[in-house]
Amino acid sequence: IHYSDSWADPGKQTKPRAWAGLPFNVLVDSVYRYSHEVVAALSKAGAQPDMVQIGNEITNGMLWPEGRVNGEYDTPQQWRQFAALLKAGIRGVREATQPNPVPVMLHIDRGADYLASAWFFDHILAAGVDFEVIGLSYYPFWHGGMDRLQFNLDALARRYNRDIVVVETAYPWTLWNFDATPNLVDALDEDFAGYAPSPAGQERFLAELKTVVAGTAGNRGRGIVYWEPEYIISPGFGSVWENMALFDESGETLQGIDALTTGGPPQRHYALVTLPLNVASIPDTLEAEAKFDIRGAVDGRNRWVLSDGRYLDWSAGSNLRLLQRDGDVFAITLAAPMGKELRFKFWSQAAERLALNFGWDVGETDTDAPGNSFFDVDADTTLPLHFFNAGPVQKPYVWRPWEQKTDTVAVWFRVYMHTEAARQQGYVPDVPVPVSVRGDDLDGAGPLAPNSNRVVLRRESGQAQQPGFHLFSGVAYYAVSLAGLEQAHWFCWGDSASEEPFLPQNRRFRIPQQDTTLHWVFYGDSPPVDDSQVAVAPLRQAPPATLVLEGNSPNPAVRSTTVRFKLARATAVRLTLYDVLGREVQTIAPQWLPAGANRLILDTRGLPNGVYFYHLQAGAQQVVGKMLRVR
Repeated sequence: IHYSDSWADPGKQTKPRAWAGLPFNVLVDSVYRYSHEVVAALSKAGAQPDMVQIGNEITNGMLWPEGRVNGEYDTPQQWRQFAALLKAGIRGVREATQPNPVPVMLHIDRGADYLASAWFFDHILAAGVDFEVIGLSYYPFWHGGMDRLQFNLDALARRYNRDIVVVETAYPWTLWNFDATPNLVDALDEDFAGYAPSPAGQERFLAELKTVVAGTAGNRGRGIVYWEPEYIISPGFGSVWENMALFDESGETLQGIDALTTGGPPQRHYALVTLPLNVASIPDTLEAEAKFDIRGAVDGRNRWVLSDGRYLDWSAGSNLRLLQRDGDVFAITLAAPMGKELRFKFWSQAAERLALNFGWDVGETDTDAPGNSFFDVDADTTLPLHFFNAGPVQKPYVWRPWEQKTDTVAVWFRVYMHTEAARQQGYVPDVPVPVSVRGDDLDGAGPLAPNSNRVVLRRESGQAQQPGFHLFSGVAYYAVSLAGLEQAHWFCWGDSASEEPFLPQNRRFRIPQQDTTLHWVFYGDSPPVDDSQVAVAPLRQAPPATLVLEGNSPNPAVRSTTVRFKLARATAVRLTLYDVLGREVQTIAPQWLPAGANRLILDTRGLPNGVYFYHLQAGAQQVVGKMLRVR
């Protein structure tokens, strides 16, 4: 139901002339009555629909201006009005089809845009609109490749646990025009769209589309609707869609029709690529919210829209921000199209602030130079940990600022010495003073001990005006067999074992299973003597809360439970469900979610009754919730 005297779409949602000027409460009642009367009439005539779509491509709302929600209309009041109109239409449909109300679909045009789709349906659900089916339009020559559609289908199915239909789609079998009416699509970027504008290309598109929808996560894909297969020219009638139909200019069927009745093997069109970065090699103190970006191109093309809706570029507009994972380690997961070449470099705000290569990694500043990293996307992959190279000399991707040794794990210690505690103990910046780290000796098996074993730390910068002048660091090597043990440690200055004062207890960390770093600390955890010597606040200070868990419902769960939470900023989120023995029973793969209220749905069908724990991770932050499963 378009609720308009003419076709409605994202660019036009004009009210019927008969409803123009109605007070809002009367407009809402009109939507209810009209929806009820239309569906009741169909049902009475023996033509009750199997599904009703409320509005058409309502990404920007409907019945403008009262129900408009895009641009300047993206306000809480406008969303409340839009929701009231939708609820009225849905109520009319359901009441007209009692006692077995038909399912209701909400349809938007963003089939290949996950961020926009999540923005829309998050608002809809937050407003309390109840519906059964998600409808999407997908035209690859406008929206992008099949990888973006597949990512969106999978992510929406996991996020909302609802059936999905690609309710509008088409592809040209030619770019030729057979009449005097200009075609709506007479040119396309084949690399962007993914298929040749030919009968064979149209058939391949439909075959792969059918497979992708059928393979949607959770078996939530319910089919496709082709728009508009018979929209061909006829005597006295021109067509803007003739080259998109499933019949040629003579009315003969095209081979694309065969794809609608044949199947094919599942095919993955996107992969998740995780890029970890260690920033300990940047000789500076780092703020908790320091920016570390990925910049680059896909198949040599800038501003390529990735499968998850974000885009990759060589400019600052790329905005693919790495998130702090642990200490000096940051990471980002990209959903990238299969079969494409991912070319990238890291960029650091801290390095730019220190005038190191204008912020670029591996000593390059331009967009396509030696030093770029290359990766052919062919499967879900986590690349090896990369250390930011702030120097002007190009180094390999797997370069490390310390020696890699067999059967050992390297741990980097860093301490800022120009603090009140250090000065009280006699630290003088211009006088060379041995600085070291000591700790429990782990029964004699570790590199640190209170009085004997220690790791000598060295200045990171010889220039007195640089923050690195007071930053001392060094590496300790642990046997792999010690992984998991807790290492108590403290920093010392001078030849004696002068322990850090004012610490309520020793610093502690668990020895990792692979090379890592400890983020730098202030000596004695006391303030710096000269703030001008410290670029920004220390990384060890916790960033503002990114993740707020609001719980799950229903709890106890029968068929499913919805985990609700809020994000302070857009970030990658992973949800894992464990039983009481700590065994992983279900995982929702990492996905990029927007800031604000979010929800993820756990499918509890088939699980034994009992207590379960769900672990939610957003960036570096983690929370745990408890739930019950009953039948």
